[in-house]
Amino acid sequence: MDPGEGDIWLNPDDIDPDVRQRAWELIEAKFEKIIDGFYRSVLASEHGRLLANQDVVALKAKQKVHWRNLFLQAEADNRAYYLRLERMYARHREIGLDNTSYISAYIFLLGSFHRAVLKGSAGPKEAHQLIVAVNTIVASDINRAMEVQHETLLID
Repeated sequence: MDPGEGDIWLNPDDIDPDVRQRAWELIEAKFEKIIDGFYRSVLASEHGRLLANQDVVALKAKQKVHWRNLFLQAEADNRAYYLRLERMYARHREIGLDNTSYISAYIFLLGSFHRAVLKGSAGPKEAHQLIVAVNTIVASDINRAMEVQHETLLID
């Protein structure tokens, strides 16, 4: 069965490593443009104030490492990953980023990742595989981020 058919609970670890690699190669080739557009959009919005006094260059570098790890490391269920998510959630909470904005940021990146893989794919079959992989990886990251948020709120 192809990914995207059947089981709704997709697991990023089920994605073929070659598909993960190919998706990241296409995204990475456009990543600087994607992340520049993301921060340009944030800075121009009402949320631009949240980035006051932030090292945006360092934030962009952290984002690239985060996404590279998600695409290239099949085993994302590790303590280091969850610690990064806990730090990210704490920081987002500290600066006042609400869930609506947080999810909107994911959707912005998801659309940008889609465009990157669609422009670089070798045809409809590969495009489908890559889009399913991207959706699965991004959805899994959102899910894990929400789990961390939920667990943190239960502790507070």
